[in-house]
Amino acid sequence: MATNGSTVLLMVKEGTNWIAVGEQTGLSIEESVNLIEAGHKGLTTQQYVYGKKEGSISLEGLYVKDDAGYLALKNAFKNRTAIMVRRQENGVNVEDVECLIESMSTEFPDDDVSTISVELKMNGEWTPAG
Repeated sequence: MATNGSTVLLMVKEGTNWIAVGEQTGLSIEESVNLIEAGHKGLTTQQYVYGKKEGSISLEGLYVKDDAGYLALKNAFKNRTAIMVRRQENGVNVEDVECLIESMSTEFPDDDVSTISVELKMNGEWTPAG
């Protein structure tokens, strides 16, 4: 997929509303499915059936615009609250997926920009953005 203008937003739920707290333009999404061995003695080749699917999202250098967004993201991690990842194309919402924060790291270098990295596990399928 070659697209320009693609953005991924990290959304945290505040009350009944989802609020964007971070934005990423460079990230990786990996989705895989476990294969279950389905062969038997009478076969000379291995056979498989599809098992469960899983997905992960890695965000390096996440942009968080302010302290309130950073604290909301940290609190979601601390309180083990699901967040939402929303993919946009040219400013238009395309799809959402609920995620759990697997890890979150922040670097505060001397005389340089602080950076936040987040690893997420997808908690379901991508759905059309609501």
